[in-house]
Amino acid sequence: MNEKEAIQEAVKAARGNASAQHNLAFMYNNGTGVTKDYKQAFKWYTKSAEQGNATAQYNLGTMYNKGLGVTKDYEQSDKEKPHYFGKKKDKLPKQHKNKEQL
Repeated sequence: MNEKEAIQEAVKAARGNASAQHNLAFMYNNGTGVTKDYKQAFKWYTKSAEQGNATAQYNLGTMYNKGLGVTKDYEQSDKEKPHYFGKKKDKLPKQHKNKEQL
């Protein structure tokens, strides 16, 4: 992703688009098109997760678990991830249709 695409995602995210918020968080988490920034990744994963984005919920739980952009908190990690793992199999993102692979 280039800088122009990163800016477009940021605009969509700021307007409340949960998918764009997740994408922007992913970009900050990995330093794709932007400077790596775990605090920004945490912020945008949180916004997306609050709107029900299951992958953002999982990633947010992982950030709590690893202490990325936030103080390490296993209890909060466990609170976030069940939203993701509790989804019915048909509601999981397609890359996670087989729960046994998780």
